[in-house]
Amino acid sequence: NSLIVLWIYLLINFWFLAVNWKKTGLNFSILGAVSNFFVIVINGGRMPMPRGWAEEDAAYQFITSKTFLPFLSDCIRIEYYMFSIGDIFIHIGILIFLLAQIYIFFKNKLSSS
Repeated sequence: NSLIVLWIYLLINFWFLAVNWKKTGLNFSILGAVSNFFVIVINGGRMPMPRGWAEEDAAYQFITSKTFLPFLSDCIRIEYYMFSIGDIFIHIGILIFLLAQIYIFFKNKLSSS
């Protein structure tokens, strides 16, 4: 069940990014999404994470000596939240995109008055 949700989430993200890839900041998000997708695919369809951070399930597996590119996995932890480098790029891209949209909005608002 959670694996299906994960794949649907990834497909929706890729569709949104593919449609909007020329928008400011979303190229960072594309890099992050591709990074996450790549590490999931090369590790058998589940995101690796360090042992003991959470339970293994359909979406997550523990990092082992056989894990490919473990530095791209969910290896950053803040409190109870796990992040990957790809997640950080996705969020930076979204932040840049939102700030650019706010800037454009106020620039147009000021130039029209």
